[in-house]
Amino acid sequence: MTSARLAALSLAAALLAGCGIAGSADEAGTGLENQVCQQEDVPAGFRRQTAGDLTPHNLADLGPGPDQRLRQLAAAGLRRGHFAYWKENIGTPPFDPPLDIVCQVLEFDSAPAAAAFVQSMRPDPADLSTRTLTWLPEGSRTVFEAPSTLEPPARAFAIRAEDTQTSVDISALVVPDGRYVRTVYLGGNGRRGTIVDAAQVQQRMSARLK
Repeated sequence: MTSARLAALSLAAALLAGCGIAGSADEAGTGLENQVCQQEDVPAGFRRQTAGDLTPHNLADLGPGPDQRLRQLAAAGLRRGHFAYWKENIGTPPFDPPLDIVCQVLEFDSAPAAAAFVQSMRPDPADLSTRTLTWLPEGSRTVFEAPSTLEPPARAFAIRAEDTQTSVDISALVVPDGRYVRTVYLGGNGRRGTIVDAAQVQQRMSARLK
């Protein structure tokens, strides 16, 4: 698996095409489907495009030194994951570019392993690209940690990446919950969703999973 350099119109389209791990919207998966956002968790006007499982190999292959990174992910206790990709429906022109939502869950060996994974995240493109399922255009990349509207240990990041063909702006909110780590990405080509919007999706998921 390689992260292909594609001229993407959205974060998630590039992510799924580049990773080559997308499944159908009705794919059965490995039992983690309930841990990612469902229709009731996302804002009105979003439609699920696809979903699928992911492995530590998938994440390791997204960054440099995949063999070394795979060993690090194994040492961190990462077992498996799942994602779902949602796209905003748009009306007739003129309209703003559609937003994308990617919800990802990673399962770890234990709750302490999941919490440590989130705590050790650094606001760096190379680090985030192999910790969470984020495909970033090659070229100019900036990441900074943003204030989270959720209590720690939740963490929020603002990501911008662009090359000669595309530019993406993403707000990401990462929340550990027991042995799971759930991430909500919200943004797209030339348009960023807010951390507040991502937090609302996280809060709906958390309430549903209690």
